[in-house]
Amino acid sequence: MHIVKDANGCKLGQWLQTADPSKSSDYAPLRQVHDAFHLQMHEVAHHLNKGEIETAIAKLGSAGQKRKQLFDELDAIENIKKTATTQKEKSGS
Repeated sequence: MHIVKDANGCKLGQWLQTADPSKSSDYAPLRQVHDAFHLQMHEVAHHLNKGEIETAIAKLGSAGQKRKQLFDELDAIENIKKTATTQKEKSGS
């Protein structure tokens, strides 16, 4: 099983690399969770490749939590964007 260990190797990681630097504080929690997710999935794949199924399953549970955190962070960014757009529209800019 092959998992992209380098968090910059997937589409989201590539997007984060090119994200607006002025928004870096908005994206910092997403980057942290994204990196942790990749590391966790790499560990799952490592244990699967060694035939350590029970350990892989246990690690997969933690990876599921990271996945949820990842989507929660994406939702938070979307909410920040919506709020900024609404404020712009209200101010007439």
